[in-house]
Amino acid sequence: MEMLNLDLFPFEDLPLEIDDQISFNAPSECSLGNLKELHTLELSHLKIINIEKWPFMLNLKKLKVNFPSKISRKNLEVFCEKLPNIECFTIESKPNVDDDSFIEILTQNWKNLRTFKILYGDLSKKDFSSIKLNCKKLRALDFNYKNDTQPFELHLFRDLPCLRRLGSFHYRKHYYNKPYETSITLKKLLFKQKIRKQHQHQQNYNMQIFFMVIQQ
Repeated sequence: MEMLNLDLFPFEDLPLEIDDQISFNAPSECSLGNLKELHTLELSHLKIINIEKWPFMLNLKKLKVNFPSKISRKNLEVFCEKLPNIECFTIESKPNVDDDSFIEILTQNWKNLRTFKILYGDLSKKDFSSIKLNCKKLRALDFNYKNDTQPFELHLFRDLPCLRRLGSFHYRKHYYNKPYETSITLKKLLFKQKIRKQHQHQQNYNMQIFFMVIQQ
């Protein structure tokens, strides 16, 4: 089945097994209980409520959702625990979680993430650290790019061996030689070259003095 629109089915007539994807126009947590084999769920244009009441969906691997404007840390943790095998996750708006631990909670629970699309705001240093610590299988990360995030990006390529793409334009091959560390090494090399030139200049000067003394 390519796509299922729940508006076409009464809840009691829903198929018990769906192995591809589903789209909701009017979602209800009670309608999700029968979808034990669901692999892909897209809820991108709706404000989802009561996500802590969602049923346990072991087989769900791809999820695209617009979170509620307010959710407690505990309820977010419960929601993540109910979907333990998420591999591809797209988030279009950030909930007003009790603290700044939204990305931390997601990544702690979803260690199988391979594609992570964050379509809101900017990522903080804490967010990058959580991704780097927990998402060892991550292959693609999309987020709002800013120049001052570059050091964190380079560290992600270094510390996540499976990572292949950041955003739409940054690929591992561009950072294969670890340019962040290379830039530091280059600075050290330039400094050494400067010292070496100064030393050579001093040697030349000493030789000139030596020959002047001999000629006298």
